[in-house]
Amino acid sequence: MKPFLITCNNNVVLDSNGYPLLSTNSYTMSSGLLIAGGIGLRGNHIVQKAEAHHGSDAYFIPNLNNSGVVHESSNILIKFVGYGDIKPKIWQVNTKDEKTGNYYLTVGEHKLKDQWFQIMKSDDTQNHSYKIMYCNEQICNHVGLDRVRLVVSDMPLTIQFYKA
Repeated sequence: MKPFLITCNNNVVLDSNGYPLLSTNSYTMSSGLLIAGGIGLRGNHIVQKAEAHHGSDAYFIPNLNNSGVVHESSNILIKFVGYGDIKPKIWQVNTKDEKTGNYYLTVGEHKLKDQWFQIMKSDDTQNHSYKIMYCNEQICNHVGLDRVRLVVSDMPLTIQFYKA
C-alpha cells in the first residue's frame, strides 16, 4: 500500500440525488459494480452484500464541522445505525491479519484512537461517485475489497450514497 497525505477542502459530499450528505440523516452505500449490493455487516465485518441488498443504514459524523454537512477530505466517523437491542456500530480498522496480510474493516462500540475516515471524489466518471479513505495521523489509504470484505487497499472501491 502506498500511503499519501490528504488536505482538507470545502467540497460538499453529495448523495445519489445531488443533495449534500448530512450528519443528521442516515444513508446506505452501494458500489458502482452492477452485480454488487450495498455495504453492510456480516458479524462484525464490513462487507459488500449481495446484489438485492441495499446495505445497512449509516451516519457520517464530521470531526470538526458543526454545520452537519459532510465535506470531502474531512475526518469523519462512520457509524452503522443500531436497531432495538443492537447498539450502533462504529467503523474501525483491525490489526493486520496474519494469514492474508490485510487490514480489514470491522465495527466496534467505540471509536479507536486516531482512526478516521474521509470521503473523496472518485476518478470514476459517474456523477456523485466517491471513494472512502482510512486515515491515521495524516496518512491515508483507500478502502477497497478483498472478495466481499472491506479492507485497506491500493485499489479504491467506488461508492454512491443513498438517503435511507
